[in-house]
Amino acid sequence: MNQPIKYQITLPFPRSVNQIWRVARPPAQKALQSKQPPLLEALRKPRRYVYRDASYVAWIKRSDAAWMAQKAPGRPACIEGKFDIRITLYPSNRKRRDPDNCAKVILDWLVRAELIRDDSLCHSVLTTLDEVRPDTSCCVVELEEYQP
Repeated sequence: MNQPIKYQITLPFPRSVNQIWRVARPPAQKALQSKQPPLLEALRKPRRYVYRDASYVAWIKRSDAAWMAQKAPGRPACIEGKFDIRITLYPSNRKRRDPDNCAKVILDWLVRAELIRDDSLCHSVLTTLDEVRPDTSCCVVELEEYQP
């Protein structure tokens, strides 16, 4: 039997999933002359734009750089099937946090980095909020291919 694929990666402290998306409305436009009846015009809803928060985009770039510095040369193996993940969070302060909100952000990054094929194949997640590290907040991700 082959050895399971394993990774241990240290990443910057992740954003909460509640903080990664932003919604904006388009800038107000001058009223256009419309040929539609006023009632239909009033029922039209303004479009909203959903975009990634700038701090989340910056976290992705810092995580990519951290992974490039840690990984062995060559293309890493992608876990194609089920996997187990252990996430240890080391925050910079004692602010109240919900650790499972950070797990989704990390799982999405692992898909982006092509270390896992799909985050829906996760067999188990253990997320731990550990001691405060004021100068070196980070998270340690231990990823292992599932072995029944």
